[in-house]
Formats: sequence, structure tokens, C-alpha cells
Amino acid sequence: EKGILVNLPQSKGALKPGDKGYNLFDMMDVYADKYQLQKGIINNVVHFRPASDPFWTLSPTLTFPNVKVEQAFTGNGTKEYNYDEFHSNTIAEYATDDSDMWTNEDLADENDPLTSQKIIAGVIVEPTSVNNQKRVISQKGKTFDIPHCLASRKDVVDDLLDIFIGTNAELDILKDKIVERFNEFAADLGQTVPGLDNFIVSAGARSGAMKVENHFFNVPKCVYLEEVDFGFFTAPRIPKNYADFVGARAIIDNWHNYNSFVPGVRNPSDPTDTNGKLVFKEVRIDFNLRQFDQTLDNPYFSLQGGGVGKFTRLKWNEAGDFANCDFWVPYNWLQNVTQTKI
Repeated sequence: EKGILVNLPQSKGALKPGDKGYNLFDMMDVYADKYQLQKGIINNVVHFRPASDPFWTLSPTLTFPNVKVEQAFTGNGTKEYNYDEFHSNTIAEYATDDSDMWTNEDLADENDPLTSQKIIAGVIVEPTSVNNQKRVISQKGKTFDIPHCLASRKDVVDDLLDIFIGTNAELDILKDKIVERFNEFAADLGQTVPGLDNFIVSAGARSGAMKVENHFFNVPKCVYLEEVDFGFFTAPRIPKNYADFVGARAIIDNWHNYNSFVPGVRNPSDPTDTNGKLVFKEVRIDFNLRQFDQTLDNPYFSLQGGGVGKFTRLKWNEAGDFANCDFWVPYNWLQNVTQTKI
């Protein structure tokens, strides 16, 4: 039927060939952009970790040699700030699906604190004060378009209960009254009423399921699940606070803020820890075989004055025992700026 053999099991929820993330490497790219992940192969092991993971910088075995960098015609290399990595605003945005109106739920209810900034959220970086507008370095922004929709959570049972009892906290009172009334009938009939608790649990088990307008939709969904124990069975459900983990605001705050140039955002306990870098290019350094071996699996190196830098290009001249390289070292060069959520 329509090219699919009938009466054969089908994989429900699996991505189609045209979907972003259909193959493993494509999906790794999606997650790398979404959660700011880095890939590396160390000792024949593939690592796929957040850029903020201390794993990347805890184990450099190479200490960078002392070298003088001069920006002259006959000098050794050039240096500049990482202007190209600075953005005046950053936005994370989930896709929406015209075939499923619930994927637009956040946009239509943006003033509701329970739903706002699940689908789209961002930050803007502005100067604290401006003395010379010509010296404002950038007005460019960056948007991370997530190619999947954020799943909506079914909460119908809870909503109906709220209509009648006002708050979820009164659910136990309502249940007690139902039990009391059933017990009265049971006493009159001379028998108990089995399965009452299971009935109440079953009625609420739909809460936390994925909410869709149709059984078929066009854009794949991102779903955050937790295993829930309903007493006589367990099942995966979307928790009420799922947006705290995978919502657009959470993605900005928990992952993309690592790229912030604003002191105190990336690391509140250390205002000097920012994404500011001093970038060196075409620098010639003394470099032998032992040092080359130390960089094969790890592009990071220790600085003699403390801290960690990273090679972005390294070309070793074996015969001459030197290397031509590009690298960066941390340098907090941007001041007088603040970051605001939008």
C-alpha cells in the first residue's frame, strides 16, 4: 500500500531519509550545534562532549615553548583578538510544524510563564556605556535553528481537575471523598470495591504523554522523557519541567552561554573566564619529535605562566625541528558590556 508492504511491522517515530539527523553523523552535527559539543578521537576512543567539559583541558602534556610574536613585516607571526566569534545577540529556535498546531503553542502563549521561551529564546550583548559609537565592534547576531520541533506535553487530566478543585494539592482530598463514598456503598452492599486506586492511577496516566494534533506530522520532534512508576506499571512520560532541560531558554543558559564574552556569564565564580581569546597565526616555534607526539591526540597545551591554549593548525618540519602553527590563548579583552535575556 503506497509502496509499503502491508502487515509488516513499521518503526514508529523513526526519522525518514529526508529528515535532518537521519544518519549518525548528521545527528551528531545537530547535537553539536544544539548543545555546543566537541568531537575528538583520543587513544582510539571517540569522545563527544560539551565544549565546557573539563575533560578537554585537564590533560595537556605539552608545555608551550617561549616564543616572541611580532606583527612586523619580518616578524614571527601575527596576533589578533577573536572578533569573529563575538555576536551582539544569540538566539536558539525550534522548528514549528503547520500540521501540528501544538508546536506553535509557545508562540501563541508567550506571556504564560509555564510555556514562554520553550520554542525560541535568546540573549543580547550591549555596551554598558558608549562614548564613541564608531568603536562599537559588532552588530551581527547568530541564530541556532534547531531542525526539530519541541514536543508538547499532554496535561488534560490535570487541567480538568483544576477546573473542579482549584489546585492539584486538593486532589488527595477529592480522592479521599470518593473513597469514602464508595466505602459507604460497599458497606451497605456488604462488599468492598476492588481496584479503586488502580482506576484513579489509570485516569492520570495519560498526563505527560506527547500531545499532537494529528497522528501524522511533517517535522520530527525532540522529546525529553523520564520513567514514571504508576504503581502497577511503569512508562516513559514527559515531566512538567521538561523545558528546564531541552527548552530554548535552557539551551541558551546551560550550553550556549559558554561562548559568552561577558564577564561572569560563562563562569559566575570567575569573571576573568570568558570566551575572549588572543589568536596567533603563522608562528614559528622550536618543535621536536617528542613534542609532536604530545599533540597527536590532544591539541591543547599548558602555558608556562598558567592556563591552557589550543593549536588550531600545526605543520611540523621534521628535518628542521620546528613547526609553523596557529593557536589561541585565553584573554579577556572585552569589557564594559552586559548580557540581557530576550
